[in-house]
Amino acid sequence: MARALLRGLSLIEGLAGTGEPIGVTDLAAAINLDKGTTFRLLQALLASEYVSRDKSGKYSLTGKLLRLANGLATQLDLRYVSRPHLIRLRDAVNETVHLGVLESDRVSYVDKLEPAQSLVLVTAVGQTMPVHSTALGKAITAAMDSEQRAGIIARLKLIRQTGKTITSRADLLSELRATAERGYAIDNEENYDAATCVAAPILGPKGTVLGAVSISSPTFRIATRIAELGDKVRATATAISRDAGARIEDSSTFQFTARGDLGRSKGERVMTGIGRIASPIQVSRRRT
Repeated sequence: MARALLRGLSLIEGLAGTGEPIGVTDLAAAINLDKGTTFRLLQALLASEYVSRDKSGKYSLTGKLLRLANGLATQLDLRYVSRPHLIRLRDAVNETVHLGVLESDRVSYVDKLEPAQSLVLVTAVGQTMPVHSTALGKAITAAMDSEQRAGIIARLKLIRQTGKTITSRADLLSELRATAERGYAIDNEENYDAATCVAAPILGPKGTVLGAVSISSPTFRIATRIAELGDKVRATATAISRDAGARIEDSSTFQFTARGDLGRSKGERVMTGIGRIASPIQVSRRRT
């Protein structure tokens, strides 16, 4: 398997180096593989849309790799823009702070800052979590336009993570409506027992959802501070959104407009933020 993967990568590099469509024979010679192996690899890449074949039977790379690279660049840019704000938020609340983005219908952590606490949540950058059971996921979904939101909700498998996980699409829509009305999303021990989170969405120049920021903690430390932390995470999301190019008039609240099915009236409505903490995997006590 590893050998086939390396050969496939070699083939992609060979195609990238030609600068023009190339036939199987010439490509095989260029990358020092036999023609049969080269052809089989090309068919696999063709099926997965990394490669295209023209009418003359020659092959070239598609734009899929570029799209993947652009997605990575967006994540790296968001992390760079967000980092100073995440540090300030972590220091202000002394709890774990996450930066998350939507990736293949799951939430992916792209940054994490830990507090000076002996008991912390065990998560890692690059780790993914469900959308429906995390504050980050609900914050991002509630900030989408109605078409995007309907699409992702239809695709989600609402798998139960804890006894409090939302497993009904109707209940999830109701929670997203509440999220929009309160201005932040909440994960009330829905992704992991004894852990609570609040999160708010980050917007880009055209109002698109870039990701979300969250505060996560063992429930006993923040159960009575949800509203306070919700306001703080929303204010942080506002600041990051501004730095990312979003046009936000009121600095005291995070406001965005979204067409959709979350409001009580038709058309566009203003939603005042989102917040709740990203779901953890487990709670760990630091060694001192």
